Amino acid sequence: MPFGSQSSGIELMTIQKRECGDCNMCCKLYSIHEPKDFKKDYEWCKHCEVGVGCKIYESRPKQCKDFQCGWSLGLVPEEWKPNKVGFVVTVEKAESYIYKVFTVHSETHKVKNLHKHLSKFNFTDTDGYEWHYVIRYNSNEKDMAVFDRRKYGNQVKFCKRGEL
Repeated sequence: MPFGSQSSGIELMTIQKRECGDCNMCCKLYSIHEPKDFKKDYEWCKHCEVGVGCKIYESRPKQCKDFQCGWSLGLVPEEWKPNKVGFVVTVEKAESYIYKVFTVHSETHKVKNLHKHLSKFNFTDTDGYEWHYVIRYNSNEKDMAVFDRRKYGNQVKFCKRGEL
């Protein structure tokens, strides 16, 4: 299904599912709320065997079963496999489609170089609007960064939630 175009503006992307394989980055970067306080964000899940998979795959929480990252959906370049780059791209909420926002959860030590990846890939939807990125890089909900080429060029702008 056509969704948008890559940086050249010529090639339409087709959503094409990819298999997680050895990637478990979602098992580290995201919190799992149900069952209550199952896992905090930015910590490895105790049920994750890094590089292998979930030890409780069949009975894993619903939030885990429902999760799909942009890489697994084929929305971002193949080379952005989360365990290779240290970040996960998602379309987090229904409002993300309205405001054209990808959410990126990045390992803290990788966020400084995130612009190198993001600046190489312009995601433009079929209406010609370039999406931007909101970046989380630690467990503090107020800490965030933004990559919006229209406003800040190819730089990541660090801020507190609500400042921009």
